[in-house]
Amino acid sequence: MSYYGLFEKNRKSNHLDLRDIVTAFQWNIPVWALCLLGAVGLAGYYYLARTGHETSVAVSDVEMIFRNDLETLLLARPRTKEFLVAFPGIMLAVYCAVRRLPFWTALFGLAGTIGLTSVCNTFMHIRTPLYLGFVRTAYSLVLGIAVGAVFILCFELLLRITRRLVKIYVKADRK
Repeated sequence: MSYYGLFEKNRKSNHLDLRDIVTAFQWNIPVWALCLLGAVGLAGYYYLARTGHETSVAVSDVEMIFRNDLETLLLARPRTKEFLVAFPGIMLAVYCAVRRLPFWTALFGLAGTIGLTSVCNTFMHIRTPLYLGFVRTAYSLVLGIAVGAVFILCFELLLRITRRLVKIYVKADRK
């Protein structure tokens, strides 16, 4: 936040001022951002509901088949949260940081951080041999890089489409 600022185009200082925080409380928040926040909240609830052994959310049949296939193909099944959320989230956060998209950097960074707790949890099982934790994390990293590359391509495509549509509607709105 201190480096990029709060949606500022030309940041001159590399620290966060009280003025920046006060300005943030005066923003007009668009409806799409609230919808996105609701979707993130639902995803967060689903993530938390799936955590642990006692859960109210059942695993789908498709996911169970996918898990069983991974267990038979690989030495250790990679955790879904790691290769679908953590590593792709971090890749997307870095990509958005380079593109100077602070909102998306924060959102994907949050997803990556939450997903990386799963990596720590992999090594917390005392009965599991350490080499299996490393193998499982390596599989997650390799699959996560592949999934992250696809997510980056999809994100870039959606970003370009969105920018084109905004240009079209802004031109039509001015006429």
